[in-house]
Parts: sequence; structure tokens; C-alpha cells
Amino acid sequence: MGKVITLTMPIKKRYSKLQAPQRRFAYLALIIPMAVLITFVIVPTILAGYYSLNDFNMIKPPQFVGLSNFVELFSDPIFQAALRNTIVYMVACVAAQLVVGLGLAIIVTREWLLGRTFFRTIYFLPVVISMVAVSIIWQWIFDSRVGLINLALGFIGIAPQPWLSSASQALLVIIIISVWKFSGYNVVIFTAAIQNISKDYYEAAAVDGSNGWTDFWFITLPLISPTLLFAIITSAIGSFQVFDSVYVITQGMGGPNFSTMTLLVYLYKHAFDGMRFGYGSAVSIVMFGILMILTLVQLRIGRSSSEAMNF
Repeated sequence: MGKVITLTMPIKKRYSKLQAPQRRFAYLALIIPMAVLITFVIVPTILAGYYSLNDFNMIKPPQFVGLSNFVELFSDPIFQAALRNTIVYMVACVAAQLVVGLGLAIIVTREWLLGRTFFRTIYFLPVVISMVAVSIIWQWIFDSRVGLINLALGFIGIAPQPWLSSASQALLVIIIISVWKFSGYNVVIFTAAIQNISKDYYEAAAVDGSNGWTDFWFITLPLISPTLLFAIITSAIGSFQVFDSVYVITQGMGGPNFSTMTLLVYLYKHAFDGMRFGYGSAVSIVMFGILMILTLVQLRIGRSSSEAMNF
């Protein structure tokens, strides 16, 4: 008898469970987001890198100068002050916003609190208010002559403070404004994360005699760590790009004595006030590099912490 030959057809792998019309719709739906990404992110980043190597004022054609813009940048004491102020501002804002946001989120998720929805709305309201309006209001509050802060200090016997005209206090005012405005965003995302934690963990811990503080350290905090990492990254990126409040309160000068000068204000003054777009592009490239390194370090730390918890 002859051998029976069985022919087997190659199995075609399916890389997606979507049908062809669904895949076409998905690709079409990506056209607009990709066009926006390319137009407003990728292309400007490439152009910024090109112009950072040129002397360019948007009137004359760019003239290649190599790394001269970066050499001048890092030798400028005002840039060094702006970098230092931005880092101090970012660290202070991230820490304060996380503490305030997490603390308020824990409070508004307590079952004994009445009107929880009302408080969540109130905490989030500053986030949607224009930063220009917020800066004007707080500028009046911290006014050294008629401000509410100095008025309140006078009632308890403390002398009026110069605040916005003091090189040692002006940056603190900018930090307070940002913490007040943006902490509500962290309240919302932390509230959602805490509410997603199963109550079974807390009930099991209560059987072992756990209290509220140990619940927070060993249950709540580890389980919301991904949300915590997200909040740290977004807060750091947002704080690093501070501009509106400084520009409004100091009339774009970053004073007094450059104590509130930040990188973005420094970039704006050189690129738009000084018409040095090549030099301003160099500042933007430095900011981009710092933010990328900062984000990668935070993601690395978060990944290591997650692996340690799983182990």
C-alpha cells in the first residue's frame, strides 16, 4: 500500500481580533491624533534642535554657529539662577501637591464625611480657573500694603512682610499659588485610586489589629503607587514649565533680583523680547533634555519599586 500523504495548510496567525472594517476604522481614527502629534510636537522639536545650532531672528536667514548658543547659555549667570529657581520650585511644588492632594483625598473618601461630592468639586475648582486670574488675585492677597496676608499677620502682632518685593520670599509666593491651584487635580486622581481599593484588605487587616495609620502605610500607599508615580511625573513636568504666574506677578522680569526667574520666562525674554530665536531654541532643548532624563529616572524608580512589591 502506498503511503498516505497528508497535506497541512500553514496556519495564518491572527495578530488582532478586530475584523477588517474595524481595523480600517481604527487606522482612520489615528490619523487626526498622529497629525496633531507630528505637527505640534515632532516637527517643532526637530526645528528647535536645528535652530539651536543657528543664529536666527526670523528676519534674516539662519546662520550656523554650532554649539555657541549652548556655550553662552551655560556661562550666563541669569540662566544658572533660572535653572536653580526652576528646580527649587519643581521640588517644592511636587512635594507639597502630593502631600496636600493625598491628604485631602483620604479625607474626602471617608464614609463619615458628609457632602463628599461637594468637597471634591470645591477642591478641583481652582484647577479650571485661569492661571492669569489666579495670579492677579493672589498678587493682591500678598500685596505688602493692602494684602490680606499682611492684614492677618497684623492681628497676631507680626510685622508686615514685603513678600513680592523680597528676593527671599517672592519664589515662596509663586510656590504657594501653584500648590493652591493644582493640588485639586491630585485630589481627584488619588480619590479614584483609593476608591478602587477593595475593602477586604482593610477588613482583613482590622482582624489583625491594624489601625488607620498602618492601613495607610501598608495597604493604601502600596496599592496606589502607580497613581502616585503618575502624579509625580505630571506634577514635575507641569512645575518645570512654570510661566504664567511668574510673568503676571513680576511683569515678565523674574524679579526681584532674578529670584523668580524660571527657564520658560528666560526663554520667552530672549526668544520673543530679544528676537533671539536660535538662543531660545537652545534653552528649549536643554529643558527637553532635563525633562526626558527626569521622566526616565522616575519611571525607572517606579518600575523597580513595582518589581520589589511583586517579589
